[in-house]
Formats: sequence, structure tokens, C-alpha cells
Amino acid sequence: MTRTWTNMVKAWCLGVIAFGGGLALGAFAPTDGFAQFFYDLVAWPLDGAGGFDDGARFTVGILGAVTIGWGLTMLSAVDIAARYGAPVWRGLVMATTVWLVIDSAISVACGVPGNAVSNLVFYGLFLAPILAGGGLRATAADAPRTAMA
Repeated sequence: MTRTWTNMVKAWCLGVIAFGGGLALGAFAPTDGFAQFFYDLVAWPLDGAGGFDDGARFTVGILGAVTIGWGLTMLSAVDIAARYGAPVWRGLVMATTVWLVIDSAISVACGVPGNAVSNLVFYGLFLAPILAGGGLRATAADAPRTAMA
């Protein structure tokens, strides 16, 4: 994949990290605006009805920390994928697809299909540059390289 497509996936990773930060801030009442808005948005309609109790604050805070970690891990893995090619890109796509299926199934089962819709948009933003850049196509260039593509 070219540096441009790889950088688009890195931008997605930075978005994951920022999203996680917004969720982590939801652990504290003075900084919970983003998390409250996100939960209200995916639970539609936007009515401001979903307040956080202490359990929800703990859960959203921990979810934010895990999301930050996921974004940082993916950012590191994108550098490895840029170097080693299709086999690593396929692994990243597989892992993200598993997240998509499980998270979306839970969302629908719990009556929050709006989260499944947001997951599909989020997943599409991840997958589009990988597909457009040919990251999943194995080539001779997939052999280990010493420089970034």
C-alpha cells in the first residue's frame, strides 16, 4: 500500500484514540458531555434522557481506556502492516471484523441498533483505504522490507 493509504488508516487509528479519550472522560460528571451525547445519539432519539449512574460512569471510563489502548495497538500494527504487507493487513481486517460482528450483535440484542449503524460507518472508514490501497492483495512486495511503503 502507498504511504497515502497507510496514512489514512493511521488517521482512523488516531480517531479511535480520540474517541476513547472522549469515552474515558465520561467517567467524571464535569467532563462527560461527549460520552453522554454519543450514548444519546446511538440510542436515538436525541432527547438527553440517558444519564449515567456510578456503574455506567465506571464502565464508560474503562471502555474509553480500552478503546485508547486498541487505537494505539492498531497504530503500531499499521506500521508493521505497511512493512510486511497483505498478511498483516488481513489480520487487522479479521480482528476488526470480529469486533464489528460481536459489538453490533450485542447492540441490536440490547435494543441499541444505532450503535450497530455507527459501527458500520466506523468499520467502513477503516476498511475503505485498505481495499482502495490494495492492502489485502498479496504480491512479491509483501516480503519483509526495511523501509516503509
